[in-house]
Amino acid sequence: MQRGHHFGEQRRDATELALKAYQRALEPKRLAMIEGGHFDPCRAELETASRAAIDWFKALLR
Repeated sequence: MQRGHHFGEQRRDATELALKAYQRALEPKRLAMIEGGHFDPCRAELETASRAAIDWFKALLR
């Protein structure tokens, strides 16, 4: 088995699991899809993730 292929499958499986959980969650909810690995929203895409969270809370708390 190729190592990269295995990690790609794990990422896809984790994404599918997260999407299923999101579908079951009650409103209010909002989904922001951010490319990358597990820690990328906290590192490489911090600005994108932070902006999505701030926008969500501003809209929710009005």
